[in-house]
Amino acid sequence: MLVAVLARRLTSQTRNVAAMALNEQQRKELLQPLFDKGWDKVEGRDAIRKELKFKNFNEAFSFMTRIAMYAEKMDHHPEWFNVYNKVCLFFHRFY
Repeated sequence: MLVAVLARRLTSQTRNVAAMALNEQQRKELLQPLFDKGWDKVEGRDAIRKELKFKNFNEAFSFMTRIAMYAEKMDHHPEWFNVYNKVCLFFHRFY
């Protein structure tokens, strides 16, 4: 469920604005819902990040596998890191 919600939110908020440069106000408006859900702006980069914690490695890796399917369809692949039950996601080119 989390995967589907995350993918829909990222897709719906970014697909239509991918081809245009956004000003600061537009960035704030489009990304604020994600910031409200625990995402953070990465200082020094045009990227956002979120760290997720799962029960164990199997759940973390399963999540990454499901996200990979959405990423492939969107042709926009995340930068991510996995250590045991933690996954840190970075998405770039949002603005």
